[in-house]
This record gives sequence, C-alpha cells and structure tokens, in this order.
Amino acid sequence: MKIRLVLVLCVIALTACTHSFREEDVAAAKTSIRGEFQKQGFTVEEVVLLRESDTKLSGYAKLRKTMPLLGDIEITKTCTATMAADSDEYFWECR
Repeated sequence: MKIRLVLVLCVIALTACTHSFREEDVAAAKTSIRGEFQKQGFTVEEVVLLRESDTKLSGYAKLRKTMPLLGDIEITKTCTATMAADSDEYFWECR
C-alpha cells in the first residue's frame, strides 16, 4: 500500500512539473506569427497551429502580398512552435 501511494505521489509531482502549450499559448503564438508577417507587409489570410505533442505545435501561415510587377502573390509557410523543457517559454519559426 505504501509503495502505491509513493508511486501515485511521484506521478502527480512529475505531471505538475511538465510544461506544455495551453490554449492561451497557442493563441499567443498565432497572434505573434500574424503580427510579424503583417510588419513585413503581408496580408495574413490564415494561421493554423495544431498540437503535435505537449511541447510542439506545427502548422502553416497563408500569406498574400501585392508586388508591383507580379501582382498578388500567395505564399504558404510551414510553421512550428517549440516550448522549452524547463519553462513556459517557447519560440516559433516559419519557413
């Protein structure tokens, strides 16, 4: 009985220390991606990030930009967001 209690407490402690993307983090990452591309002069059509694991998101950003000689061009960039193992900080990149 004692061993089971210790095991349960260990699992609870490990779960409490695990960092993972919350819904607020996903929304903030999408907003950050949208804002960065808007600063670069793009119209952001859509940003999608799906949970690949507790600490990784993947998806895409659909962008549009009007070029003087080319007209409207559409670009889709693959995006990922990764959370640090020891904190709630994360970084994202789109290629």
